[in-house]
Amino acid sequence: MYSFVLNSPLGSDYALEAISNCTDKCTIDSATGTLDGNNIINIVCQPLAWEHPLNINDYVSPVGTQNDYFPKLSMNSNGETYMFFQGDHNGTIRYNYLAQRTSAGMWSFPTDSSQPFTLNSPNVSNEHSIVTSANQSAHAAWIQEDSFDDQQVYFAHYDGTSWAKPNNLSDFLSIPGSDATSLNLVSNSEGKTLLTWKQDIGGGNFQLFFAENFSGAWTQISNYSDAIPPAIVNVLSTTTDINEFGDAVILHTLSLDGGISYKTFLSLYDASTSSWLHPNDLNDEITALANVTSPIISLFDSGDILLVGLRNGSQAVDAYTFSKATNTWSSSNQISVNGNCTNLGMATSSSGDAIVHWKEANQLFYAHYKNQVWNLPNDANDFVSTATGGVFSSDAAMDKYGNFTLVWSQLGNANNDIYFAHYIKSSDTLHTPNDASDTISPAMSSGALAPHVTMGPQCQTVIAWSESDGSQNHIYMSEYK
Repeated sequence: MYSFVLNSPLGSDYALEAISNCTDKCTIDSATGTLDGNNIINIVCQPLAWEHPLNINDYVSPVGTQNDYFPKLSMNSNGETYMFFQGDHNGTIRYNYLAQRTSAGMWSFPTDSSQPFTLNSPNVSNEHSIVTSANQSAHAAWIQEDSFDDQQVYFAHYDGTSWAKPNNLSDFLSIPGSDATSLNLVSNSEGKTLLTWKQDIGGGNFQLFFAENFSGAWTQISNYSDAIPPAIVNVLSTTTDINEFGDAVILHTLSLDGGISYKTFLSLYDASTSSWLHPNDLNDEITALANVTSPIISLFDSGDILLVGLRNGSQAVDAYTFSKATNTWSSSNQISVNGNCTNLGMATSSSGDAIVHWKEANQLFYAHYKNQVWNLPNDANDFVSTATGGVFSSDAAMDKYGNFTLVWSQLGNANNDIYFAHYIKSSDTLHTPNDASDTISPAMSSGALAPHVTMGPQCQTVIAWSESDGSQNHIYMSEYK
């Protein structure tokens, strides 16, 4: 226990936060209050430690005959954590399930497969997402067939006490009569939420739509004319983000010549004026981002933007920055070693740090953006994965201080196993697997896939993945707490 003196005038209000060194979890009693000359404020710290599955039977998904896949995670600044995953019954009937963890670390999981979170319709797609806010609220979105067999966007909100879910299969955000896909869900700590998706407006021509809840109610999308302009040709990819001030960005790419070249368009929301600025037409593109594919965007609290994407043609990973002060985009900066990259991902902190990861030459590489400087791989041998079989999928999370966790699935011990790397900013150290045997998954014949990771206060981390016990897929979990 630690005690300290606050050198502030009597009568002053105070608010304290324990900043973790990523090795201890610290709590403060009387973290907020007013100085009266008699305040005693104490800090109690306990070591953080990893807890991994003990064996193949140590899974967290519900008991039943279903195969469980695609866990998605989100943790808020209080440590409340949510896990959203899919249960597949016989390959044709699919539901989504939800698990929640309190700030004290107590989980509540569905006990059996008769407790789905989503509506009583058998066809939930693989697309689902969950995000959290600081006020104990959470937001879940997923794509599910309506009563007319069209894929629609559904949404649920948790207010800290209970979930408000769709009333029925007609209670969706997307447009009736066609299929929706490519779901993106983001939220800031105040609960301002933005949702984007692509929807077929006819003949396989997908346009980009969005709904926002910035003031307690969702905007209503009524028809195809509500598409984000320029709504002329098929939208190929889209990415979105929102910062702590409520400013938001939506970026999407188009190709007018069958994928030979690409155009990139940006929509901006200014929270100070509560207004969107969308592209006017096909000429209103961002020329600095020409020929970017599979983009991922991050909007920092400063208003600056970091964007990464694959270069059309070589498939090298390029990074771009936008300066709000000068209203200019940088030229491209190649951060991959070579080209032919896939599985691009990025996690950022609100302060401006980032971790970008990708698959290149069958291994996992990463680039670290810290203090506006890139730390890049030295060469083709400077990968973070183990030098065994190929990498399948990866994910990353970063807390607001710049600590990060990188997790991936790789062919390790003759199976697909789960590995992770953990970066501690205070000591500038990256802890990586020692070898192929240094896995957190209980290895079995069918292996482990689709890992996802989230980070919260004081470096707390949760990793989840799907793995077969030899006959059935379950959800497994590791925690740093």
